[in-house]
Amino acid sequence: MSGSLEQPAAGHARPSTTTIPAARKLANGAGMSSPGHRASRGQRSRLSMSSDARAPPAAPPPSKPGFLTRVFPVCAGATLWHHRRMIAARRALGPVLAVSVVALAAVTVMVGVDQGAPSSFLVTDTAIGLLFAIAGLVAWERRPEARSGPLLLAAGALWFVGSYAPTSLVPYAVLGFAFERYYDLVLAVLVLTFPDVPPTRERKVLLWLLAAAYVARSAARLFIDCGCVANPFAMVEDQSLFETTQVLTSAVIVAAALGVAVSALRRLLRAGPALRRVLQPIVAAGVAAALVAAWDSSDLITFIATGDGLVRAPEPWREIISWAILGVVGLIPLGFLAGTLRLRLAHGAIAPLALELDRGTDPLRLQLALRHALGDPSLELAIWDRDRAEWRHSDGRRVAELTEDDVRTVTRIDRDDEPIAALLHDRALREDPGLVAAATAVLRLAVENERLAGDVRHQLEEVRASRARLVEAAEAERRRIERNLHDGAQQRLIGVALVLREARTEARRNVPDAPFLHRLDDTADELLAAIDELRELARGIHPTLLTDAGLDAAVTSLARRSAVAVELDIELDGRLPAPVETTAYYVVAEALANVSRHARARSATVRLRQRAAQLQVEVIDDGDGGAAPRPGSGLSGLVDRLDAVAGSLHVDSPPGCGTRLRAVIPCG
Repeated sequence: MSGSLEQPAAGHARPSTTTIPAARKLANGAGMSSPGHRASRGQRSRLSMSSDARAPPAAPPPSKPGFLTRVFPVCAGATLWHHRRMIAARRALGPVLAVSVVALAAVTVMVGVDQGAPSSFLVTDTAIGLLFAIAGLVAWERRPEARSGPLLLAAGALWFVGSYAPTSLVPYAVLGFAFERYYDLVLAVLVLTFPDVPPTRERKVLLWLLAAAYVARSAARLFIDCGCVANPFAMVEDQSLFETTQVLTSAVIVAAALGVAVSALRRLLRAGPALRRVLQPIVAAGVAAALVAAWDSSDLITFIATGDGLVRAPEPWREIISWAILGVVGLIPLGFLAGTLRLRLAHGAIAPLALELDRGTDPLRLQLALRHALGDPSLELAIWDRDRAEWRHSDGRRVAELTEDDVRTVTRIDRDDEPIAALLHDRALREDPGLVAAATAVLRLAVENERLAGDVRHQLEEVRASRARLVEAAEAERRRIERNLHDGAQQRLIGVALVLREARTEARRNVPDAPFLHRLDDTADELLAAIDELRELARGIHPTLLTDAGLDAAVTSLARRSAVAVELDIELDGRLPAPVETTAYYVVAEALANVSRHARARSATVRLRQRAAQLQVEVIDDGDGGAAPRPGSGLSGLVDRLDAVAGSLHVDSPPGCGTRLRAVIPCG
């Protein structure tokens, strides 16, 4: 290495192909300059150091805020404020930090003007820093729970730190020189962990290497006097040691930055279709930043070793290349912003998923909706069957075991430690846990609601079955009582009536003028009337005719006994199940009873229609109307009876316009 290197002084162009060290600008008193101005100056410098030695950052997983806090405290909030309850506060804090970055930019511009920096350079330098701030503010507003916004704002603030390196302000120039290019460290964290993904062991190693290299380089620039600028922090004056530390740290930065680029590209290639679309601008921006950092450090090593940079083209090509690299750097914040917006669009696919789930929770439809929302055509949905205690595919097939492999992984959905469903999906989806979490949350609600609805349906079926059993038990008891009355009391009374009739005949033959014969006649008539009443009571409890001859004959009998004229319109295909016939009979009986007692009708019509798997019963009268199934009324009892057989009752009875009672009874 040369102790005194000859190199044209240069301005503050971070990604410069000439990589003119900021400290050399300080030593020359050049102040801020543009890329074009750099080539026109012929002053020499002893400092083997590049202001462009800014490389990508390193940071541990998002769950460990200590590293971020130690290396760049500005973005410590990226991990400390991640809790959901702080989202509102984070959203409000974003504009405050953005204004702070803008204020820092304004101060930097004023310093640049005071130092005589060209306006073209000031505009470009300020615009790039503000692009980082704007991208961070938009990302923070769109996704306040993520750390991409705070980190991009931190990158904008750190961008302006290096702007103080080529000034004559002590100690700010030394601090800017020591801590320049730390924004690359932030960008490396972003590209390897976006969107809030814990880094793998390989990525952790890369980030820690970058962090160690930047910290070591900053320590050397702070505490080793290079002899090129007044350094109030210097503790050792040894140019050879200074150059050695710069070469070693720059070599580590080159290797780690290239590793970051390769790791980001591998991550992109392994991602699923949906995540790949989100990562494309992020990876493009991150790889560009890593390559620029690697180029800058390589240029510094070359300059220290040979006294010249990597690009040795004559002007104006040197300046054109320098501006081209500045243009690439200017696109980096836009790439990160595009990725953040695409991630929001990807998460927006959850809304159509929720709408699709609202239309139904058929497992096959759920699986198709999830495939579309997560961008994984290989995704499979498994539903937990509580009754059988096993997993089932969306098509109903049994799942032997939920297994993972190198390509696919399993995300289980539980509620209160009880499994609900599971997703077998592309392992790359774990790169976006927020998207998967949103989809599983929507799915959990849908499946749980369907499960609750199923429980309610099951309970309703149990209630309906219980009602049916009660009705059947009541009907069985009615039939028993009717048989007992018919075969017991009624037959005995008929026997007594026959004996009494024989006794009366015998007495009339032997004592034709006896006074008690009239009493025997009256007693016989009363007995026959009691038998008729008992027979009518038995028929009301359960009509024997219904059991023996069917619904048609039983309804015809009701119509004949009705107090009003009844027109019958019956279309039945033979006998129906006993519960159906019994229910229909009592519907007609109750309706005709109401017509006779309350409606003051002149006529009524009874229609029985068997349509497919339903029996339609309709009773119409021309009475006063106003009927309604009030609690405790006969119509209310019909509602309960119909519910027991999954039937329905509709009563249309406007006052003064008659009543139309319509019952529908399943009979399939």
